[in-house]
Amino acid sequence: MVTQLKVALVQQPNSPLAAGLAPILAGCEVAVLSPDPPQTLPPLVSAGEMLVLWDLHGFAPPQLAAWEKILAAEEVGVVLAAPAGMKGLAELAAACGALALITPSQDRSQSRLQLAAAGALQARLRELLEQTQELETRLSEREIIEKAKNLLILNLGLGEPEALRRLQQHARRSNQKLVQVARQVLAAYHLFNGDKP
Repeated sequence: MVTQLKVALVQQPNSPLAAGLAPILAGCEVAVLSPDPPQTLPPLVSAGEMLVLWDLHGFAPPQLAAWEKILAAEEVGVVLAAPAGMKGLAELAAACGALALITPSQDRSQSRLQLAAAGALQARLRELLEQTQELETRLSEREIIEKAKNLLILNLGLGEPEALRRLQQHARRSNQKLVQVARQVLAAYHLFNGDKP
């Protein structure tokens, strides 16, 4: 199933690029953002669920700098639409992490393909970030479990399999996750022994 591309359009009123961008955005879910830099981006944009299409025509240098800073800080997917001959475009694209560039010299189908590819890349990047966060959480939990297991080994003279079995047994009996039991073991140890290993 093909999902509809969601685009947040940042554009000055009466931009000459608007007429060329309208057919490229046909079939997309479009939200128009004010050209004045916001304090924070809308939730769908900051969550990476919307691609930002930034029509650069008519932005004064302070506005460009402010938007560049916001988009770079939020690490959102950005597609730039630039007027012909714009100076400093490569630097701006690199600074805000642009995924694609649309120019008036491109034909409509090429621009639509670039927008779709940028949307697919943004979705994949968001998926990879979620996977990374999940793996980091699991690794952190595993570290806590290992510390608790090592405390049992050192303080009760248990072997590694027996220490793990006891943690798992207590988790089942108390209907808790293994990491919760491990945290409790560590907290109890530190309560009675301070920071001694």
